Amino acid sequence: MAGEPHRLVDAACPSELALTRLVHFTQVLRRNAFIIGLKESEDAARVLASDAASRAATLRAALKSIFCARRSDWDKFDDIFAAYWLDRGRRRIVRMSPHPRAQARAAAQALARPAGWAAGRRARSDQQGRH
Repeated sequence: MAGEPHRLVDAACPSELALTRLVHFTQVLRRNAFIIGLKESEDAARVLASDAASRAATLRAALKSIFCARRSDWDKFDDIFAAYWLDRGRRRIVRMSPHPRAQARAAAQALARPAGWAAGRRARSDQQGRH
């Protein structure tokens, strides 16, 4: 449906999922040096339950006015909002596990080492560094 605004939540009743995402969003903002207290969190939950939550643009503007206390917050908010709520500009990290044979080999090598091997090796390298 091209041309229709992006709907984030049902404004009539924010779901538990929407409220959980709001909690996580405030944690992301705090990790980015935003100062967010209980009052701001309560106000944001009220916004989520209002008609403002029905469109991304109005939700962004409402949350920005609640959470941005400083110029630096204002400058960072739009990018963080887009990455979190609209999944834009976010990098995905894919962790690849080693090949099963490499995992088995590493486990076998670990079992073959005598007890205290790593501690003894560190002690020897420390002694060699002192001479």
